[in-house]
Amino acid sequence: MSAHRSLIDATILELVLPHSTYSPHILFAILSDALSTTPHEEVRKFSQAVVDNLGNLSILIEMRNILEGPLLAAGKEGEAWKDAPRRVPEKEVDAFYDAIQKSSTVGPLKANSWRHLVSPLDQTKSETVLQELWEAVDAVRPLSLSVILGCEIDHLGG
Repeated sequence: MSAHRSLIDATILELVLPHSTYSPHILFAILSDALSTTPHEEVRKFSQAVVDNLGNLSILIEMRNILEGPLLAAGKEGEAWKDAPRRVPEKEVDAFYDAIQKSSTVGPLKANSWRHLVSPLDQTKSETVLQELWEAVDAVRPLSLSVILGCEIDHLGG
């Protein structure tokens, strides 16, 4: 029983540590086989958070492989493009976080004027409810948005 646990622990460690010598696909295959052959009582010793995070990691690795697939198929040109340095769009990222901060300042001010329109969300399918919602948004716009944000809502994202 402890051999299964050691294999599972070692595989999980190898998965999460950077610069592993093994491919994540191989490690997930080993982990899957180890979990399927481990007695149920041993598997239950892992917390649900560990299992959930392993699932999330597996999905992220699968998504990365799907995205990298065309680059790998392009051969050396794809590898060169993948390894090329990238510029971080700092100005755009800063503008995004500024917009979040400004939006969180304005939201609570007038939330009571429209909260009943969006809860439950299904009612926004009605044209009259949707029109009321936009009227509530338009009522907030001139009063507080331009004062708090220093700009119109249409220019908030940068």
